Amino acid sequence: MRVALAVAVALSLASVAMADQAETAVRKSIEIPAQNLGTALKSFAKERGLALVYRAEVVNRIHTGGASGNLTLDEA
Repeated sequence: MRVALAVAVALSLASVAMADQAETAVRKSIEIPAQNLGTALKSFAKERGLALVYRAEVVNRIHTGGASGNLTLDEA
């Protein structure tokens, strides 16, 4: 489980690092329900126009609490 969490965090940081600095500070409305992390990442990438790379067999075992509100890329 630690490895899966580390992978998820590393991937989210990598996507943020590649995004335009101005884009990361913009607050956008987001509504992603609690679900497995793979599905949540797909929704997040689609809403934000990002391309994320991850191993589905790793992230699909993790359940998220969801994300809701006007959030920056980092906050989401």
